[in-house]
Amino acid sequence: MAHICDAIVVNCMDFRLQKYLCDWTKKTFKNKAYDLVSFAGCTKSLKTIMTQIDCSVELHRTKEVHLIHHEN
Repeated sequence: MAHICDAIVVNCMDFRLQKYLCDWTKKTFKNKAYDLVSFAGCTKSLKTIMTQIDCSVELHRTKEVHLIHHEN
Protein backbone atom coordinates (compact mmCIF):
# COMPACT_ATOMS: atom_id res chain seq x y z
CA MET A 1 0.00 0.00 0.00
CA ALA A 2 1.38 3.40 -0.98
CA HIS A 3 1.69 6.14 1.58
CA ILE A 4 0.30 9.22 -0.15
CA CYS A 5 0.09 12.64 1.44
CA ASP A 6 -1.82 15.70 0.23
CA ALA A 7 0.61 18.32 1.54
CA ILE A 8 3.58 19.23 3.64
CA VAL A 9 3.33 22.10 6.11
CA VAL A 10 6.62 23.64 7.21
CA ASN A 11 6.28 26.03 10.13
CA CYS A 12 8.19 27.76 12.90
CA MET A 13 8.25 25.83 16.15
CA ASP A 14 7.41 28.94 18.21
CA PHE A 15 4.95 27.94 20.93
CA ARG A 16 2.96 31.14 20.40
CA LEU A 17 1.84 29.91 16.97
CA GLN A 18 0.83 26.37 17.85
CA LYS A 19 -2.85 26.95 18.67
CA TYR A 20 -3.36 28.93 15.46
CA LEU A 21 -1.46 26.37 13.38
CA CYS A 22 -3.44 23.52 14.89
CA ASP A 23 -6.74 25.27 14.16
CA TRP A 24 -5.61 26.13 10.60
CA THR A 25 -4.39 22.62 9.75
CA LYS A 26 -7.59 21.02 11.11
CA LYS A 27 -9.71 23.35 8.97
CA THR A 28 -7.51 23.30 5.86
CA PHE A 29 -6.74 19.57 5.80
CA LYS A 30 -9.97 18.12 7.14
CA ASN A 31 -10.00 14.44 6.11
CA LYS A 32 -6.67 14.84 4.31
CA ALA A 33 -3.17 13.65 5.11
CA TYR A 34 -0.24 16.02 5.60
CA ASP A 35 3.32 15.97 6.84
CA LEU A 36 4.04 18.56 9.53
CA VAL A 37 7.57 19.87 9.97
CA SER A 38 8.43 22.40 12.67
CA PHE A 39 11.81 23.92 13.43
CA ALA A 40 13.36 27.16 14.63
CA GLY A 41 13.69 29.81 11.97
CA CYS A 42 11.46 27.86 9.60
CA THR A 43 11.80 29.55 6.22
CA LYS A 44 15.20 31.10 6.87
CA SER A 45 17.13 28.04 5.66
CA LEU A 46 16.18 27.11 2.10
CA LYS A 47 18.51 24.08 2.18
CA THR A 48 16.80 22.67 5.27
CA ILE A 49 13.33 23.33 3.89
CA MET A 50 14.12 21.73 0.54
CA THR A 51 15.54 18.63 2.25
CA GLN A 52 12.28 18.16 4.16
CA ILE A 53 10.10 18.85 1.12
CA ASP A 54 12.15 16.48 -1.07
CA CYS A 55 11.81 13.76 1.56
CA SER A 56 8.03 14.24 1.78
CA VAL A 57 7.66 14.16 -2.01
CA GLU A 58 9.86 11.08 -2.34
CA LEU A 59 8.25 9.10 0.46
CA HIS A 60 4.64 10.30 0.25
CA ARG A 61 4.23 11.76 -3.26
CA THR A 62 3.23 15.08 -1.71
CA LYS A 63 1.56 17.56 -4.07
CA GLU A 64 1.25 20.80 -2.02
CA VAL A 65 3.75 22.79 0.03
CA HIS A 66 2.75 25.32 2.70
CA LEU A 67 5.46 27.47 4.30
CA ILE A 68 4.42 29.34 7.44
CA HIS A 69 6.76 31.92 8.89
CA HIS A 70 6.20 34.78 11.29
CA GLU A 71 7.74 37.97 12.54
CA ASN A 72 7.81 39.34 16.06
